[in-house]
Amino acid sequence: MKEFLILIATFLKIGAISFGGGYAVISMIQQDVVSVNHWLTATDFINIVGISGLTPGPIAVNASVFVGYRLFGIAGAIMATLAVIAVPCLLSLLATLFLEKFRHLSWVDAVLWGIKPAVIGLIGVAFYTISKASISGLKDVLIALIVAALLFKTKISPVVLLLGAALVGIMLY
Repeated sequence: MKEFLILIATFLKIGAISFGGGYAVISMIQQDVVSVNHWLTATDFINIVGISGLTPGPIAVNASVFVGYRLFGIAGAIMATLAVIAVPCLLSLLATLFLEKFRHLSWVDAVLWGIKPAVIGLIGVAFYTISKASISGLKDVLIALIVAALLFKTKISPVVLLLGAALVGIMLY
C-alpha cells in the first residue's frame, strides 16, 4: 500500500510541476521513475519515450499508464493517470479564469515570457538525458540526424518518421 501511495504522490508531483508539457517533462519523469524510485531501467524509460511518440496523448500520461500498470496492474495505471492529470486540469481551469481577468496587466505577460526560456532549458536536459542513454554509435547518430533533418525540412508526420526509424532499426540491428 505504501508503494501505491508513493506512485500516486509521484505522479501528482510530476503533473503539478511539469510546466511546458511534452518533451520538457521527460527529465522530471526520468528523475523520479528511474533515478529515485527505480521503477524502470533507463532502457525501459527510453522505450516509453519512443512509444509515447507513436501513441496518442501526452508523454506524462503515457508514462503514468506504463509505470502504474507495471507496478500495480490496471488499478495502478488508472490511479497514476488520474494523479498526473489532476493538478494540470485544475491549474488549466484556474489559469484560464485568471488570464481572462488579468491578461491586460504587464506583469502577467512578463511572467509568461519568463517561463518560456525555462521550458527550453527543460527540453535541453531531456535531450541530453535521452541522447546519453540511446545513442551509442554512428548508426544511432545517423538515424537521429536524418529524422531531425526530415522533420525540419518536410511536413512528414513525426509518427511516420518514428515508424520509419523502427523499420530501419529492424534492418540494422
